[in-house]
Amino acid sequence: MVVKNEANRILGCIDSALAAVDEIHITDTGSTDGTPELLRQRYGIKVDHGQLDPERCYTIADQANRLYEKTRCDWILNLDADERLVTPGEDLRSAIRSAGSGVRGFFGAWRNYVPGTSVFDDYKLSLFRRGHRTLGLVHDNVQTDIRRVDQHAEWLDGFEISHFPEPIKMDSKRRRSLWRLEKAIRMEPDWLRYPWFFGYTKYLQGEHANAWELLDRVRRGNASHFPVESLNARMVMTAIAASRDDRKLARCLIGEMESLHAAFAGDFEVAVNFELPGWIEHARDSIESGHIDKIQPRRFAC
Repeated sequence: MVVKNEANRILGCIDSALAAVDEIHITDTGSTDGTPELLRQRYGIKVDHGQLDPERCYTIADQANRLYEKTRCDWILNLDADERLVTPGEDLRSAIRSAGSGVRGFFGAWRNYVPGTSVFDDYKLSLFRRGHRTLGLVHDNVQTDIRRVDQHAEWLDGFEISHFPEPIKMDSKRRRSLWRLEKAIRMEPDWLRYPWFFGYTKYLQGEHANAWELLDRVRRGNASHFPVESLNARMVMTAIAASRDDRKLARCLIGEMESLHAAFAGDFEVAVNFELPGWIEHARDSIESGHIDKIQPRRFAC
């Protein structure tokens, strides 16, 4: 876990995971609220200290990968300080014992309790075999590395993590994230997760023209390494077209989604997007029945 000023959240996170883990590795990147001292006093954890590189968009991936290399365990459970493991520890241990050699990680439900909005579910790959790295300057993830080496991950029934963002940090984190995404796009223009998250954030902010431009970069990019981002970008673009009452364009985008979903049906991450086929069907039916205004994208955590 890579942390900074998480004294208000981190104890709940670690308490929730103690029964599931054999080692805890944490790097602190400059806390001023006593987070390292709190961890030492409560758990006897000796925290590593590291710095985030501004030339690499202050990515936490570099520090996280150093922690992954330190572990002696065969599997890694990666949590953020504002998350709580809901699944009993023995259930995760049992899943690991039963996992076939070809399973490189497990997805689980990611339940988001974001202040000011209703609770919504996403998914997250938080349990994976040692040897994989988290990739990306912003919104880094492990599934990109698993896909890169032609391996796969699976959905684990009953695996659930709750996410409780700290309200006082939300605005500053959002502003910082946008700055990082803009810089990351310049540095790695073909990494389609960046314009996807940037475009989706702009959509949430009501800046549909800016969102469209960013999401269209994903639409025109190479989907083979980012099939989910490519599908999601078209989903949001369909909602934008629907808001403009542009039925022709909305139909075109839905057709692209259907073709793309069929082409990448064998991708392990596409397979765990259980709601996507139903969303496509609902969107097409909404257009044909004259209720295009009913088209809204799924909610994503960002």
